Order: sequence, then structure tokens, then C-alpha cells
Amino acid sequence: MVERLAERHGARVLALMEAATAPDLSRADAPDRRCFSAYERQIIKGRIRAAMKVKRERNEFVGEAPIGFQLAPDGYTLATHQGEQTALERIREHRAAGLPLRAIVERLNAEGFPPGVSGGT
Repeated sequence: MVERLAERHGARVLALMEAATAPDLSRADAPDRRCFSAYERQIIKGRIRAAMKVKRERNEFVGEAPIGFQLAPDGYTLATHQGEQTALERIREHRAAGLPLRAIVERLNAEGFPPGVSGGT
């Protein structure tokens, strides 16, 4: 239908890949292709935002799990990571006691929470 309408007005419809490789298209058409590309990017951005909104509404996790959490077995929601939760609690206790960050790190290492390893001993 679109092709017939375009043909009636002396135009033609090309797929983006065809437009990029069609030999009879000059550089003068480049701004039109860039405009179409910008439009397509906006459509894709809108689709992604809509999908992320649906995932948030379903309480499904999007992105990387924050410290203290991990992806649940269902692959969609977050579950607590007990080892990291324990380490976070110890950090809060040490901060409440007024310890500087370097001292907290040293204490956590001594308590069995080496860098990058969750759970303690």
C-alpha cells in the first residue's frame, strides 16, 4: 500500500539497508537517511523505556544486583545475599562506633571478609 502511494507521487520506498547500498542514491540523500536513523533511535529508545517500566511494575530486576543482594533462582527478582548482608551489618556497626574507613577494612579482613569475598568465616 505504501509503495503504491509513493509510486503515484513519483517516489519509492526503500528499506534502510537498500538505501545504504542503492547505487543511484547520491550523497544529497544522506541527510534524509540520518533523519530516519535519528527517528529509528528514538523509537528504539521508547520501546526500551516501555519494557523497563513493565519490568519495574512487575518487580522484576533490571541491571546489576546491588551489594547485599543477588539474582533469585527465578532469574527475575532479587534475593538477599546473606554473606554480603552480614558484611554490610558489620560495616554499619563499625561506622556507628566512629571507626574510620581504613580501620573498618582492616577489621573486616581480620573477621574473615577479605576484599571481593562474601560471607566471612
